[in-house]
Amino acid sequence: MEELRDIYAYEPTNRALELLTMRELQELERELLGRTCDLKRHRRARRSG
Repeated sequence: MEELRDIYAYEPTNRALELLTMRELQELERELLGRTCDLKRHRRARRSG
């Protein structure tokens, strides 16, 4: 995230910013969805055992 800020501060019209932002969002989604799936799995395990 800091790299995005640095690039924006240096050159706000840099075309790579859009791609880097999308990559960052995808990583956050994976992290959040992974946690959600882990919670669901944990709850199912508690119910069944």
